[in-house]
Amino acid sequence: MRTSPPILPQTSTKRYTFVVLTSAASILLQARLRAGLTQAQLGASAGVTQSVISAYEAGKREPALSTLQRLVAASGFQLDLALTSHTMASPHQQLLASHRDELVGRLEELGANNVRVFGSVARGEDTSDSDIDLLVDLRTDVGLFGLAQLHAESERILGVPVDIVPADSLKPRIAQKVLTEARPL
Repeated sequence: MRTSPPILPQTSTKRYTFVVLTSAASILLQARLRAGLTQAQLGASAGVTQSVISAYEAGKREPALSTLQRLVAASGFQLDLALTSHTMASPHQQLLASHRDELVGRLEELGANNVRVFGSVARGEDTSDSDIDLLVDLRTDVGLFGLAQLHAESERILGVPVDIVPADSLKPRIAQKVLTEARPL
């Protein structure tokens, strides 16, 4: 999340990147010391008293995020915050997420439940050429024709190649790997 800097008169803005998560007290203290300001000078620049700056830096009070950004800006720095996922969903993962309800509902109508994704999509290693591997539990009355219907409907809904694998058909040598990486939809 990037927020607009506070509106304060400044002649220059210094940028300092905090690489680790740290406390508001530590951020404020580092910004003030790097700027070469006393608590009183920072307080005057930001429109708060020296005692408030002291309480923030000692961790006795916790400033609101907007207040912390204003105080850091008054010391000549800009506080940027960003929270990003270490993994971005692949196009196939996004496709599954956006069609999840329709896909799971239709597969249940056709006799499959406990729908899980496994393989390259589950591991986040899929490419545009990858298919989507779905592991399912089948009702006992679902035969080869029913399995073909599940396959066709999955591909119709998702618009990409899909493999449907009944969980009870897994060979023992690969079952543990597949079951370990399988993720429920």
